[in-house]
Amino acid sequence: MKMEHPALDNYIVRIYRRDGKDSQRVAGIVEEVGVKGNQVFHNLEELWTILTAVKSTPVRKGRNKDIGRSKEKKY
Repeated sequence: MKMEHPALDNYIVRIYRRDGKDSQRVAGIVEEVGVKGNQVFHNLEELWTILTAVKSTPVRKGRNKDIGRSKEKKY
């Protein structure tokens, strides 16, 4: 039985402004590797929204059944 795993997403995150007193206040650019263009963020919430956006990436089928899974159980 073949298991399906979503393809991995690769990003370059460039932070160009950071507030030393408030860790939520950061600004930068996110680029998805292999995709033209970038997205700007002004705080950690916007960065998280960019990184967790649902993408219509193809599902990878193959032999690597353990991708994203640890063989050791963590409690």
